[in-house]
Order: sequence, then structure tokens, then C-alpha cells
Amino acid sequence: MGTNNFLNKNAKYFLSSCPYIYTCEIKDDFEYSDLKDNLNCEIDNIKNYEIEKNDCYDNERNFCGTYINKIIHRLKEASLIINPIIRSGYYEGCNLDYEIEILDYSGYKVDSIQDLINDLKADNLPYKLIEKSFNKHLKLMVNELEKIFENYSTPLNKIAQFSNGEAVYKQINR
Repeated sequence: MGTNNFLNKNAKYFLSSCPYIYTCEIKDDFEYSDLKDNLNCEIDNIKNYEIEKNDCYDNERNFCGTYINKIIHRLKEASLIINPIIRSGYYEGCNLDYEIEILDYSGYKVDSIQDLINDLKADNLPYKLIEKSFNKHLKLMVNELEKIFENYSTPLNKIAQFSNGEAVYKQINR
């Protein structure tokens, strides 16, 4: 039984991080380190957001990945964090993805912006500015990150998945 080659949680497209042929794998540690260093450097250059160093693993069983520098938008009552990740493919290659993390005023994770707003309302804290700001900045942060991803990857689209779990991908023309 087969499976999809890439795990994609949030990115718009499956972004294969091989600049030559979308199905190839990173051939050695140097290519991986080079990709990671280039992405971190590009993320460090994003303006208007706090950047925090991050170099840990996500502990995903079949599609393990390494987090790279976090992009953070902080307000007094909460934080919006984008955690970019380089994820290995199941069979070969890797893809670039991100995870969205929202922390409330106590530093606890919440599942969504709406959950944060509901918590703030329940605690009689101001929420309208946070809701407007987070919705605006989430789009801006994701767009900035995906521009970087597109510079270091080949966008793919899953066009078919078979009953045994295998998938077929097509390159997206930019």
C-alpha cells in the first residue's frame, strides 16, 4: 500500500523544495543545510514582524520536519505565530509548509482566532482590535512566507489520488 509523498497542512500548494525536478530528493546534507540557511536568511529579512530563531523537530511520525525561524505578530493580549517547516517527503524530496500558532494573553495555545476572541469576550477584555489585526496580519504573514517558499521550490498540485493511497502531482506554472 502506498501513500501521498507530501504532507501539507497549511501552504496553498504542495511546494517541493527541489529546484530542478519536482520529484527529486535532496541528495545530501549540504543541500539540506543550504536550503535551511537560505530560508532562514530570507525570513530574517521580513519587515514589520518579530523573527525568532527556531531549530527543532516536529516529531511527525511519517513526514518528519524541521522548524525554521518563527514569524511573530505580538499584541498586548495575544500573539500570532507562523512556524515555517521543512518536511521530508514519505518517499523522496521534501516540501515547505507552515503551522499557525495563536497564544492568548496567558501564553496558552488556542485553536483559532475565533477561539481567542471568545476567550477575550468571556474575560471582558478588548477583542475587536485583536480580531481585526490578527485577520489582517495572518494574510500578510502567510503571503510573505509563501513568496519566499516560491523562490526556493517548485509548486505542485495533487491532481489524483488512487485507492491504494498513492498520489499524482502536477507542476503549477507560475
